[in-house]
Amino acid sequence: MKITGWAVVCTILRPDNTWYTKTITDFPKYVSDSVDNYLDSLQQTNSTHHQMEEPLILTKEMEVK
Repeated sequence: MKITGWAVVCTILRPDNTWYTKTITDFPKYVSDSVDNYLDSLQQTNSTHHQMEEPLILTKEMEVK
């Protein structure tokens, strides 16, 4: 597996206790370089130990009703 992109998903709680999410994909270079290096290191470690998890793909049967 190879990491080809990443983003940060923030959950924001409003004063009325409702919430929303915001996905951030644009970062300053000093932030993105650090995260890229971390993810590269994590991927190499996990690839060596076969611990990188596949994403869960929900099926129609798994939907919450």
